[in-house]
Amino acid sequence: MFSLDDLPLARVPLLGGPTAVEPLGADGAWVKREDRAGTRYGGNKVRKLEWLLGEALESGLDVLTLGTVGSNHLVATAVYGQAVGIHVTAVVAPQPDTPTARRNARILHAHAERLYVAGTEASIPFVFARAWAAIRLFGGHAPAVFPVGGSNTLGCIGWVGGGLEIAAQVAAGELPAPDRIYVALGSGGTAAGLLVGLRLGGLMSEVVAVRAAPSWLASPVRVRRLAANTLALLRRHGAPAARLTDLRIVHGEYGPGYARPTAAAEEASARAEGLGLTLESTYTSKAYAAMLAEPGGTRLFLHTANSRPLEPLLATALDEVPASLVGLLRRS
Repeated sequence: MFSLDDLPLARVPLLGGPTAVEPLGADGAWVKREDRAGTRYGGNKVRKLEWLLGEALESGLDVLTLGTVGSNHLVATAVYGQAVGIHVTAVVAPQPDTPTARRNARILHAHAERLYVAGTEASIPFVFARAWAAIRLFGGHAPAVFPVGGSNTLGCIGWVGGGLEIAAQVAAGELPAPDRIYVALGSGGTAAGLLVGLRLGGLMSEVVAVRAAPSWLASPVRVRRLAANTLALLRRHGAPAARLTDLRIVHGEYGPGYARPTAAAEEASARAEGLGLTLESTYTSKAYAAMLAEPGGTRLFLHTANSRPLEPLLATALDEVPASLVGLLRRS
């Protein structure tokens, strides 16, 4: 089986080992506990950041990235960037006001080097350009730019590792080969890397990517392009050819808008809670709802939110959302 250890690319060890797979009841459903990834903050961003931060460290660059004020990507990047000694600057944009967004805003403010506020979506390119120019001027070099969600070919390599890990867990008898694997779809890097990793690992499970972000971002074209580009990069370093088939995008769980709850997602959260899983309303509850809507066969749910204790991260944070960020939390 192809191994990422053979790649001549820099990597920071953040994951802490394979994440567990566990049965969910007795109806063929399983969960991969990506929520327990890493040591400081869990979720699907940890695998991406091993490679993104690895390259930034090797090149000695500060990091500039962007996302909404409650973005898990921004929190994970700021937390792990600080842990490895990288200065992280983030451009933050509005999103609906939720408890998770408020908590993430506090953690982000406490761990990022600097935040630039984009009060509207239209202003994001201008604010991003200003942040980039400031780093270039005062830091003496251009920053390493991480895209929304950390979803570029380098970030996708992290989830190639996730797909290879699932294949290895199947081969070791830790779970049966899944017929379908359900994952929340935002910026697309997790689904794209997962697809590549599964195929390189010899698993033909259908990847069901459940859209939880606007269609311009969470699109089939974007996911397939990311997957193809990632495989092309790996093939230049010795990976075998693979057919990137059996990817399905589910649109019906998205609801009225980004981070807006739905009745199906709320019911899914309640059912997951009874099985010991804590989901959030933006991504994971919608992916879990899609799995519940398609019973039968062996199904694997990727729990891509964080369940690591947040008290250590909140210990240095303000008690309330900082005044500079509170205006980005939009009420419905």
